Amino acid sequence: MNKRLVEIAESVLAEQIEKILQTPADSDVAKANHHLLEYRGTEPNADGFGIAAGELSCVGVFFYALDCTLIVTGSQSCAVTFNAIGFSWDVGAFTAQVGGTWLVDPKTVAGKCHFTCVVVDVGEGAVSLTLYSEHGQLYGTFAGDTEGGDIADISGTGTLTVS
Repeated sequence: MNKRLVEIAESVLAEQIEKILQTPADSDVAKANHHLLEYRGTEPNADGFGIAAGELSCVGVFFYALDCTLIVTGSQSCAVTFNAIGFSWDVGAFTAQVGGTWLVDPKTVAGKCHFTCVVVDVGEGAVSLTLYSEHGQLYGTFAGDTEGGDIADISGTGTLTVS
């Protein structure tokens, strides 16, 4: 996997974990992610994680269509597809090569999946995609450099398919 993608993904993942660890201990998000306590103060790496790389694209004019296809390597080896459509203030389109880490076995969480996608792209930019359960359990975070023209902060629900 591209070293820059790995660095971006590790940074985004570390930020996500830190945000989760700052939530109140009795919150649904804290309870759903209690297993992340062991990573506090350490750099997430391939040990214990499924590493993934692939392509993320989104197009929208107040109605978006987001598609992400990832190849997961290591002990969790599989192909993952995530698709979501919905209404948003998003106006634009982008394509990105992304990389990141799974904190869970994607095969065990296939089906309905919540997401957040943040992109800032005017010619060239960056994007992050975070997948999580309806109770806030962090499934994985993927990030990369974009090409296109889009500025968006989209969240919603989509479908996670594993093969």
